[in-house]
Order: sequence, then structure tokens, then C-alpha cells
Amino acid sequence: MIGNLLQPEITELIEQRNFNQLREILSEFPAPEIAEILADIPAADKAVLLRILPHQLATEVFEYLTIEDQENLVQALGNEQVARILNEMPPDDRTALLEEMPAAATQKLLNLLSPHERKVAADLLGYPKDSIGRRMTPEYVAIQKNWTVEEVLAYLRRVGRDRESLNQLYVVDEKGVLVAWMRLRNLVVADLNTPVTELLEDQLITLRAADDQESAIATFKKYDLTVLPVVDSHDVLVGVVTVDDILDLLEKETTEDI
Repeated sequence: MIGNLLQPEITELIEQRNFNQLREILSEFPAPEIAEILADIPAADKAVLLRILPHQLATEVFEYLTIEDQENLVQALGNEQVARILNEMPPDDRTALLEEMPAAATQKLLNLLSPHERKVAADLLGYPKDSIGRRMTPEYVAIQKNWTVEEVLAYLRRVGRDRESLNQLYVVDEKGVLVAWMRLRNLVVADLNTPVTELLEDQLITLRAADDQESAIATFKKYDLTVLPVVDSHDVLVGVVTVDDILDLLEKETTEDI
């Protein structure tokens, strides 16, 4: 493991309180490798290293840690830094952490979130344990059926950077009911005045938020897709599930089977 190789140098720099050099060394690695480094060092040093990383990088590293390490770090970090990390985490990853915490700790962490993120987290935690709703993210792009390509592109420029997946765009009616979807690649090559209705896909495949996660795994396997929309009992679009979330579930199942 990379952490074992760097551990003597990292431990020495921590003892010397040489945080500038630590920051420079760690910032050269991608988030998954920094997470490996943190996994191999004593628990007392994990919080120190996470604190000195640039904000965005620290959030990314936190997402790659095990739930157990995340829980320990939440206890070790100050409220301000925990609040920043939680607010910046993808909603589905945050839900996976919150649902493993004791109820009292979960409520405390929810109170650290911004009003908007607290509502998102509470909505996701309201779904049954092991349901698709617990693994979805509300960071999707919904567009109107009567728009043109130009209007869609303008909308994407405003909201696109805050969405997890842009490969598929979802068409909803005035009540939020999912009625169709379209591929981003078809959008970007179309003329600006082309109506959205001319770019819609024939087949609409959805997941139900209250269904168990096995349903999502089976559907992804069957249709070989990278993202699927999630609807409630009234067919209102409430989120999306991405294939990376499904791979995490498959890995967890395989580990349990072994």
C-alpha cells in the first residue's frame, strides 16, 4: 500500500508540524490514493492530514474512505470542517454515511447542513433502508418538452456544473412527472432551433424509489446503462442512480457473500 511507503516520512513531518510540506506532498496525489494513505496511518493522524488538504480535495478524499474511517473522522474534526465536508459531499454518499451513524449523531450532523442540503438529506433518509431512494442523488437535469435545443443549452450553462450526471437529460411535465429522456450527444449536434420533441428516445426505463436495491442492480445489468432515473409512486422524477453507485453495491454484496 502506498500509505505504508510514505508513512515514515508523513509521521515525521506531522511530529515536526511541517504542514506546508505535508500539504505539498499529498496534493500531488489523486483523491483515491490519498484515501489509501490515510487508511494506512494511525487514526490520530488522519484528522490532521485531512485538515491541511485544500477544501475541495479534502471533500473528495473523504468520499473514498470507508464508512468506519468517515465516522471516526467526523468525531475528530471540528464542527466547521465537518459541516463543509458534509455540505459538499454528493447526497447519495452523504446518505450512506448518515444511515450508518447512531440516531443522535445523525441528527447532530443534519443540523450542521445548510437548509437546502438538510432537506435533501432528510428526504433521502426518509426512504426505507436498502431502498433505491437511499442510493439516488437529486442532482439531475430536468427540462421541458416544449423547449428548443437553444433553450436547453442555455439552461445547462446555468445549472450543469452542479449536476452529477449530464449524459442523459430528463423531460418532465408541469407536475414533475417524467415523460421522456434524451441523450446529451444528440442535443449538442442538433440545430439550435430543433424542438426537444424531435430528440426524445423511444424507450423510457425507470426505477422506483421505494423498491429494494436489488431491482436497480438487475435493471442496470439488463439494459447496460450508466444512469437511470428514479420516480416516486406518482411517476414524479425524484432522482437518478448512477452505475458507480451500483458497482459499490455489487462490491458490498460480493464481500458479504465471501
